[in-house]
Amino acid sequence: MSAGGNKPANADYVCHCLRVTKDEVLHAIRKQGAKDVDDLNHLTGACGGCASCRWDLETLLRRELGPPHELNLAPAWGGFDTSTMLTHADARSLTASAGMTAADTVAVLELLMAGSLEPEAGAELLRSWAARGETGTELAATVRFLRSKARSVPVATPCFDVCGTGGSGLERFNVSTTVAFVAAAAGIPVAKHGNRGSRKPNGSFDLLDALEVPFELEPEQEAQLQADSGLCFIFARTHHPAVGAVVPYRKAAGGRSIFNLAGPLANPATVAKQIIGTIDAGTAQVVAAAITELKTAGALVVWGEPGIDEISVTGTTGYLAIAADGAITEGQLNQAPHAGLDYASLPHGDASDNALTFAAILDGRETGPLLDMVCANAGAAIDLWHGRAPALLGEGASQARELIASGAAKALFEMHREMARALG
Repeated sequence: MSAGGNKPANADYVCHCLRVTKDEVLHAIRKQGAKDVDDLNHLTGACGGCASCRWDLETLLRRELGPPHELNLAPAWGGFDTSTMLTHADARSLTASAGMTAADTVAVLELLMAGSLEPEAGAELLRSWAARGETGTELAATVRFLRSKARSVPVATPCFDVCGTGGSGLERFNVSTTVAFVAAAAGIPVAKHGNRGSRKPNGSFDLLDALEVPFELEPEQEAQLQADSGLCFIFARTHHPAVGAVVPYRKAAGGRSIFNLAGPLANPATVAKQIIGTIDAGTAQVVAAAITELKTAGALVVWGEPGIDEISVTGTTGYLAIAADGAITEGQLNQAPHAGLDYASLPHGDASDNALTFAAILDGRETGPLLDMVCANAGAAIDLWHGRAPALLGEGASQARELIASGAAKALFEMHREMARALG
C-alpha cells in the first residue's frame, strides 16, 4: 500500500481521501495486474468507497483495460428507494420549468443522488437547471436536503463560517481560509466548511494539506478541536457522502451547478452567522433569498470586482446583508484601497505557493495589497459577528490588521495545527 505519506500538495490525486496519485494507480494497472477497484485498494491503498474516488478509479480502469469493464455508479453510502423516484423525463421537465417547489426539488435531488442515471443523463438535468437559473426556494430545499444527509459536527456553540461558491476561473490565494484563522484569533468560534479545488489544487483544503494541518477527523474530534482551539475545518467530501453519487454528472456537465451554490450553506455544524462569496449580483440574490428561508442570526453575501467571491481591494464590492428577521440590505463598498490594480498581480498559485504566501502574511512579511484584502475580509467577519454594518476600512479591518501584526493570528494557527495533529 502506498496511500498517504509525504506527497506534494499539488500531486495529481485520484483518491483524495487517502492521497493516492494517478501515477500510482496506473502503475498498479499496467505493472501489477490490477483488474478492479478491489485490486487497486489492495495494491495502492485507494479507498474506492466513496462515489467520487470510485468513479475516478473505474474511469482509469476502463481507459486502460477497455470494454467490457463497466462503471458501477451505485452509491456506496446507502442510497434511496428507487421504486418511488421520478423518471428522467419528469425530472427534465421540472428542471426546465419556471421554478420548482421544495418538494419537487427534493424529488429531483433523490433521483440524482441515487446514482442510477447515465453520466450524460444526469449532466443534462444539471445543465438545464443551471441554464434556467436556480431559485431561492430550490436552493434552500437543496441545502436542507444536504444537511439532512450529512455527517453532522456536534459543536458546543453556534459558529461562524466564511466560504465562497467559486466559479471565477481566476488564479487566487485562499483568502477565506486565512480569514478563518484571523477571525478565530479575534475570539469568534469558527467552523469552516470547504473542499479541495475542483480543477487544480488551490482550494481551502489543499492549502491545509500544504500547511500540514490534519482535517480528516471524526465529527466528535472536530467539535473538540473547535472548542479547544477556537476553530475547526469541515471537509465537505467526507461530511457529505451523498453528494459523491453526483460527481460523474457534475464532471460531465461542466460549469456551475446547484451544488456549487448549496455547498457554502450546507455546513454540517451549527452556524449562527456567515459570509458567503459569489461571483455576481444575480447569484448573490438567489443565495440571499435562500438564506431568508433557512433563517440566520446574520449573513453577508458579497461579490467583488473583477468577478471574485470575496471582498475586493482592487474594485467595487457589492453586498447583501441579511438580518435575523430576514430583512435584506443592499449596498456597495466603493473605496477600494487599490482600485485599478490588476487583480492578477496579487500573489496566488497552487497550494504550495499559497502556503508560502500564508506564512508570509502571518509572519508580517507580506505588507502589500493581499494583506489589505485579508484584513478587509477578516474585518467583515469580525464586524458581522458583532452586529456592525459592512465597512471596507472599518473597526473590524483594523482589529484584523492588529491580530496579524501582533502575532496573535500566527500563534492561533500554530496552536490549532498542534492540537489537530494530536487528534489526527
